[in-house]
Amino acid sequence: MATYQVKSLNKGKEIIENLQTHLPKVHKSMRKFITLFVLALCKVKTVNIDKIASGFDSKASTAAVKKRMQRFFNTYFMDYQLIALQVVIWTKKH
Repeated sequence: MATYQVKSLNKGKEIIENLQTHLPKVHKSMRKFITLFVLALCKVKTVNIDKIASGFDSKASTAAVKKRMQRFFNTYFMDYQLIALQVVIWTKKH
């Protein structure tokens, strides 16, 4: 299994901390994944899964990231409205 590291530490730490506050039951590795996903989404400015996977700040290959994203969306329920709200709050601060 690939490890995901948040290279954009300032941005990433803030998002992870925000997610910890609002999603305390979500495992830390999942919060890191969500953070990397949000940062990649902002970076590539598209919802194309291939492009988002290539935008991850990760040592993992794009194919591995893409598989991880697919598993995440197929198996994990998220309150997407809450995530969207957090992204809006975070972007207004910056």
